[in-house]
Amino acid sequence: MRTLITLFIILIGNSISAQKNFEGKINYKMNSNSQDTSTSITAYFGKQKIKAVFKQRDSIKNKKDDLLIDFENGVVNYINAEKNTYRTIKLQDMEMDRMPALKPFPEKNKQLLGYNCTAYITTDTSKNEYISFTPFYFWYADSLFFKVKNEYSNIDMVPIFTNGNTVGMGMQMNLGNGRGEVYIELTPVSILKETIPDSVFSLARLQFERKYIESSSTLADSTQILVDSISRLIQQAADSVVKMIEKQAKIGKKSPSRKTASKNTHKQPTKPSATKPKE
Repeated sequence: MRTLITLFIILIGNSISAQKNFEGKINYKMNSNSQDTSTSITAYFGKQKIKAVFKQRDSIKNKKDDLLIDFENGVVNYINAEKNTYRTIKLQDMEMDRMPALKPFPEKNKQLLGYNCTAYITTDTSKNEYISFTPFYFWYADSLFFKVKNEYSNIDMVPIFTNGNTVGMGMQMNLGNGRGEVYIELTPVSILKETIPDSVFSLARLQFERKYIESSSTLADSTQILVDSISRLIQQAADSVVKMIEKQAKIGKKSPSRKTASKNTHKQPTKPSATKPKE
C-alpha cells in the first residue's frame, strides 16, 4: 500500500512538472505571398510575463512599440525603445480588442520546429471594424505550456503567444479578394528553452509616460493604441496588399479600352471624290 501511494505521488509530481510553464525565447518572422513585410518578433517567455520585441526595416517611420504583457498584474506595457519611455494599459480595459473564441481545426495540424502543433481557427471577426469574415489560423505547441487566466487568453495580441494554455507557434490570416487568396503569416524560425533574466522584463530604466487608460471609450479614441496592436500591424500590411492588387486589376482593365480608343479616334483615309472637269 505504501509503495502504491509513493508511486502515485511520483506520477502526480511528474505530471505537474511536465506542465510547467515554458521559459525561453522564440523568434518569429512575418511573411506575405504578395509583399515583404520585413518584420520579425522576438518573444521572451518568463514567469507570467511575455515581452515581444519588434524589428522592422529602417525605412518604416512609425515603428511598432515593444510589448511587455504582465499577466500577474493584468496589464500590458507599450515600450518605445527609441525614446526609452513606456505606458501601461489594463488588460480588462481592452474589451474592444477581444478575439472570438478559437475552435480546433485538425485539418491544419502540423509540426513546427520539431513540436506537434494543434491548429485553431476563427472566422467571426464581425466585431472588428477593420476586418470582416477573414479567417485567422493559430498554431499552438501541444507540449509547451504557458497558462494564464482565461479572461486574458483572447485579448488582442495575447493569442499570438498563448491561448491561455499552450505556447503560440505562429498564425496566418487569409484574404479572399476574388482574384486569388492573399495570406499574411507569422511563423517561428527558432526556439530556445532557457531562463530569461528578470532584467529583460524590467521597466526600471524607462521613463513612465502614462498610466492606465481607464475606459474602453478612451481606448477607442487613442490612435496610438490602435497602432500598437499586433492585429493592426497585420491589417496595415493586408491593406497595402489589397490596394496593390486592386491597382493592378484597374490597370489590367484599362489596357484593352486604350487600344479600342486608339482605333476609334484614328481617322481612316478617305477616297478623293471625283470632280467634273470644267467646261
